[in-house]
Formats: sequence, structure tokens, C-alpha cells
Amino acid sequence: MKRPLFLILFVFIFAGNAFSNDDFTGHYVSGHASVEIQQLDDCRLKFWINSVVGESCCNIGLDDVAIAFLNGNTAIYKDATGSLIRFKFSKNAVSVSANSAANDYCGVRASGSMNGHYVKKSKRPQF
Repeated sequence: MKRPLFLILFVFIFAGNAFSNDDFTGHYVSGHASVEIQQLDDCRLKFWINSVVGESCCNIGLDDVAIAFLNGNTAIYKDATGSLIRFKFSKNAVSVSANSAANDYCGVRASGSMNGHYVKKSKRPQF
């Protein structure tokens, strides 16, 4: 009698953990920008952000691979120059917030244009 109960508990505990790990890989868009994300494993995301304002743009991650470190539904990217970009995932969306140092990746008019709420349009990134 104890064995079937143990097996049932075991299945619920481990199956629940297996389904709780979301895969954040995808193509996300907002009005003026897109974010491409590929989840490499449970702890790391490769990403590319491209935003355009007039003739100015922000572009991070396309030429040099950008890796953000994932903890739950939040990922953080930091580089040696002090740039910090935070990704906060929710169901089929991500909110991106970048500090002022991240504006070094932007043209003058595109400063701050990476920030915003992005909706997942596809499960496949467009790297």
C-alpha cells in the first residue's frame, strides 16, 4: 500500500517540476523593436535586441553573442561597460528594462528605445 502512494507522490513532484520550466525561446515584438531569444539551458539565454527610432537604432547581441543569466522568470545581462538589461518574462511576453549605460548600443535618438513590453509572436527566434 505504501509503494503506490510513494509512486504517485514521486510522479506528481517530478512531473510538476518538469512542466514548470518554461522555454522562453522566441521572437518578441513591440511597436518599434524586436527581441530574439534562444534559451540555451536552465540558466542562460542568448539574445538580440533591435529597436529603431527614425534613423537611429539600438542593436545588441547580433554581432557579439549576448548572454543573459536566467533565474526563474527573470534574466539579467551585464557587460564590462556597466550596461545592464533585465528581462522579466510572463505568459507569452517579456518586459525589457535597460539602464542608461546600455544606451551606448544606441544611436542618439534611439536612447531608451529597448525598454518596453514585448509580445511573443513566434516560438522561433529570427537570428
